[in-house]
Amino acid sequence: MPARRGIVPDDLKLRPYNPSPTGLKFHVSNKFFRGVRGPFGSGKSTMCVMEVLSRAMEQKPWNGVRRSRWVVLRNTYLDLISTTIKTWREWIPDAIAPLRESVPIRSNLNAKLADGTRVDLEVIFLSFDHPDDIRKLKSLEVTGGWMNEASELNVDCLDALTARVGRFPSSDEGGCNWRGIIADTNSPDDTNWWYRLAEIECPDGYQFFTQPPALIKIAGDTQKRQGPLDLGATPRYVPNDGSFNLPEAENIAHSDEGFNYYLRMIPGKSREWINVYLLNQYGSTRAGKVVYPEYVDALHCSETPLKPLPGLPLYIGWDFGLSVSCVMAQLTMQGQLRVLNELCGEEIGVERFIRDYFKPVITAKYPNYYMVMTGDPAGGQRAQTTEQTCFSILSDEGFECEAASTNDFLARRESVVWFLSRLASKGPALLIDSGCKMLRKGFLRTYAYRKLRQSTVTDFADKPNKNEYSHIHDALQYLCLYLRNMGYAVEKTPPKFPYQRGGELPVEVDANVVWE
Repeated sequence: MPARRGIVPDDLKLRPYNPSPTGLKFHVSNKFFRGVRGPFGSGKSTMCVMEVLSRAMEQKPWNGVRRSRWVVLRNTYLDLISTTIKTWREWIPDAIAPLRESVPIRSNLNAKLADGTRVDLEVIFLSFDHPDDIRKLKSLEVTGGWMNEASELNVDCLDALTARVGRFPSSDEGGCNWRGIIADTNSPDDTNWWYRLAEIECPDGYQFFTQPPALIKIAGDTQKRQGPLDLGATPRYVPNDGSFNLPEAENIAHSDEGFNYYLRMIPGKSREWINVYLLNQYGSTRAGKVVYPEYVDALHCSETPLKPLPGLPLYIGWDFGLSVSCVMAQLTMQGQLRVLNELCGEEIGVERFIRDYFKPVITAKYPNYYMVMTGDPAGGQRAQTTEQTCFSILSDEGFECEAASTNDFLARRESVVWFLSRLASKGPALLIDSGCKMLRKGFLRTYAYRKLRQSTVTDFADKPNKNEYSHIHDALQYLCLYLRNMGYAVEKTPPKFPYQRGGELPVEVDANVVWE
């Protein structure tokens, strides 16, 4: 177990704890709320147990004693006994922290530390089998709280817990130098409060960590790993051993079975179950069917901001109408389409969108990049009032835009799937910046086919719902369709860049500068 300030217990005989890469980030953070999401057996609960112990030893002493009190929450009493407390006892045995099976269940650790102080840690275990169990929290005064399998707990538990932490020890006894909530979970459904906080609202003081998937889904045939990941065939699942440009699955070394622990779970399971518990993906919405099941957030969304690469053209895809949207991307010489930025308008005309949204971004972020634009062919239709087209408005503002070859939905979708389903020499063939929130949310859940209810079967519409997420995805589709029509192919032929008049790029590309 890592000691933050060299505080090491001299009479505690604990199992050695070697935190995973995600665990290190989790322990270092001081955010008020920290949540970790991962597949089965990834060490999430252990991470939280050790965080409770570590924070207890960090508590500032009062008269030589480091006092703290924690509450641990689980959705049912049976799960609390068979899973949460079982994990606690594996790391904090009764010999050093006796467990009292009272109501509520409590554990107390009182031990001498190497610096001469003592740690006095009280842990209260509570279950929430019924909605009215929230009253259990109302009278507690604790230092911190741990929500085990947090997505199975009602959001009311989180709301109540935020008001109870940081209240022990009292200010008369020195107060607490850290207060907050830690939480762990398997990937929940996108209707869950965890998804809302982690992916949509992102409140201040809240930090969410995502562990790598245990397995990777690839095509079900005999293609090599660098070929298509998933082309709609029966999928095949292989260990995430670090060879797919993803961080390696965590906690594998602590399992006697290794990756076989996960592989033996696959038979008889639905794809949705495998996606959630083994691939660590959010569960699908019940209101529809996602347009891009090929999208893997851990693979296709960059953890770090994507910076524009000098010397490469900036490709821009447009969708017009009253919700004008555009995406900005670059195509690298190593076979990767990097989506750098998105702009989404609502109830705004093209001319105002260009002047108020598009131009300021271009001026601030991409002032010296040669731009190649393509968009919805419907942009060539004349407005009844001014007889101008969207393309002519762009031209008047100094931007030339080429109409896409078609607006057929299947052709557009397949052009995006082509990039999603392939690996370039360095990472996936499609990589989006994490700041492209509308694109990402659409990929994850909100860009979906509408469910059709019939008398005997449940079917889906052949085109996705039109909503605030569909416009930005239309823009991406037109961009990908343009690149596919250029004849681009990963690892077979170099990308065919459009040239300026005179046949030269505006900036000479230096491979050492661009790629290193």
